Amino acid sequence: DPGGYYLRGWMYYSTRDFSSAIADLSMAVKLEPKFSEAYYLRGIAYLNLHDFDKAYEDFSVFSANNPQDNRGYLMLAMCDLLKGNFDQSLATMEKIEGMFPNSPEIRIFSAMVNLVKGNHEQAGVHIAKAVELGLDTPVLYYVRGWQRSLKSDFDSSLADLNKISETFQNSPYFFLLRALVYANKTDYDQAIKDM
Repeated sequence: DPGGYYLRGWMYYSTRDFSSAIADLSMAVKLEPKFSEAYYLRGIAYLNLHDFDKAYEDFSVFSANNPQDNRGYLMLAMCDLLKGNFDQSLATMEKIEGMFPNSPEIRIFSAMVNLVKGNHEQAGVHIAKAVELGLDTPVLYYVRGWQRSLKSDFDSSLADLNKISETFQNSPYFFLLRALVYANKTDYDQAIKDM
């Protein structure tokens, strides 16, 4: 039963046993080749194992079977980003923006890709569009705080980052970014606390 394999694969995935999840999800798609959600979840499991090529294959199948669902396209862009293919990731994001122009989640992901690529101004355009579309999530504040820090707008950056400090209390990336902002403001005591 493909559904049974999917559910067990999901349970393995939820306990971070990605290899077992992949094995069961592979059985699900073997028994039901058009089981899109199994491809999607298996792709995420592959991502967690840093097997970006296999993840890309699964997200490609998911996207082909679900052209109106932006999740697969976002994950394709994520695979390219993680593999260091920034230009391809940006090209995928531009395609997705055309398909889903009113998605704030796509805009904030585009902002992240642009920040990694060094396109700080373009990232700001995407952040502003995400805000205009009503996005109000911790990820928005993190990305906007990151972008503002790169523009040396440290006070605004800290205002965004401090709004979400509890959400990201276990994230070393959050504390590193905030420590760098404090250091740039020459508040070394606070920077050291975040390190």
